Amino acid sequence: MPALTPADLQLRLESASRRRVELALTRNARRFVSFRTDPLGRVKARVQEAFLDAPEPVVEALGRWMAKGRGRCPDAVREFIRSAPVREPGTRPVRAAELRTAGRFHDLAAIYSRVNAEFFGGAVSAPITWGRLARPGRKVRHRRLGAYNRRRGLITMNPALDQADVPEFFVAFVVYHEMLHALQPADTRHWHDREFHVAERRHPDWGRSRDWEKRNLSLLMRPVRRESRPSAPAGPVKPAASIPPEGKGAAAGAAQRPFQPALF
Repeated sequence: MPALTPADLQLRLESASRRRVELALTRNARRFVSFRTDPLGRVKARVQEAFLDAPEPVVEALGRWMAKGRGRCPDAVREFIRSAPVREPGTRPVRAAELRTAGRFHDLAAIYSRVNAEFFGGAVSAPITWGRLARPGRKVRHRRLGAYNRRRGLITMNPALDQADVPEFFVAFVVYHEMLHALQPADTRHWHDREFHVAERRHPDWGRSRDWEKRNLSLLMRPVRRESRPSAPAGPVKPAASIPPEGKGAAAGAAQRPFQPALF
C-alpha cells in the first residue's frame, strides 16, 4: 500500500507551497511532474503516482518548487525520480520463461554476472535475454546488436552476436553498454548524451570493441543460422533497476554503407 493517499499528498503539497493545489495523479513514466499556476494563484499539477510513496522531504521540496512556479527541479525530487520503481500501464511484465541466456557460443548469464560485478558492483537488476532470430530470407540493412527496453526493464541481445567468430570481449562490451542505459535516470532526454559517452569510454575494451566492429560488419550483418537459436530459460526475474521509456540499442551499419560508429 502507498504511504500516502491522494488526498494526503494534496494536503501536504498545499502546506508546503501555501497555495491551493489541484492534483491529478498519472502513470506517466516519461514525465513525473508538470504544473502551472492559474491567474487565481492555484497550482494545477500532474504528478506521477509514485509520489504517493515519497518521503516527507521530497514532498516538501516538490511543494516549494510549485510555490516558485518555475526554476530547476529540486535535487531531492530529482533523486527520487531516478530511483522510483514505476512501470507504465499496459506494459507486459517480464516472465522467467521468456528469458534465454544460453547460446551456442556465448553464455549471457555468465557475461552479465561478470560485467555487473566488475563495473557496477551488482547494481544492475534488469534481466537479459537473447532476442529472436530474423525471418529466413529477410534482407538485413540495419542490425541492432543490443537494446534496453525501459518500459519492461529488459536487456535484449541480438542472436547475431552468438557466433564462434564474435569474441566474448565484444559481447561483454555490448552488455556493458546496455547496462549503462538500464541505470540512466528516468528523466534522461538524450540517451547517448555526453555523460553516457564518458561512462562508455571508461570501459577498458571500448577502443578495441569499436575497432573490431568496424572490421567485422559483414560478419555481424550476415543471416544467423536457425541452429544458433539460444535455448534454456534463465533463472528467476529480478525487478528492473530503473524506470521502464523505450531504450536505445546497439546498431551495426549495413556493410554496403560507409562505416559509422554504432550506437548500441
